[in-house]
Amino acid sequence: ERLKTKKLLDTKILKRNNHSNIFNIKGDKRLYKNLLDNKVICSQRGNGIRISINFYNTKSEIDYFLSFV
Repeated sequence: ERLKTKKLLDTKILKRNNHSNIFNIKGDKRLYKNLLDNKVICSQRGNGIRISINFYNTKSEIDYFLSFV
């Protein structure tokens, strides 16, 4: 929901009923570098940045990631 609120997901992703834990968020090279500089594990894919939120991530880790996007 927070990725949706921040308008980081493509419209076709938002229309899905089920999601995996891997997301390709909207972002440029500057955001990608900022995430890497802040030790957020991610990779550039196509026109976005691929992130994965897993069951072992704590809420504070997810909040930390969301503070940079």
